[in-house]
Amino acid sequence: MNTLYCYIAGAATSGDCAADKAKDRDTLQWSRHDLPGSGQKTTSYTCDSNSRFTKAVQAGGASNTTWAFT
Repeated sequence: MNTLYCYIAGAATSGDCAADKAKDRDTLQWSRHDLPGSGQKTTSYTCDSNSRFTKAVQAGGASNTTWAFT
């Protein structure tokens, strides 16, 4: 399994998360797991103004899941 972690705001989860200094963030924007034989699973993250995670959305794999953090 290969995992890519992206800190670039607005980068497509299907892309390579190319470096962009103007859009680089301190918080994780998304992660993508390339699963051999079964495609990709991505998790996108949303943060509040204090850089705390408020939501995670997982897509791909057997089912999609959304988590909310309060």
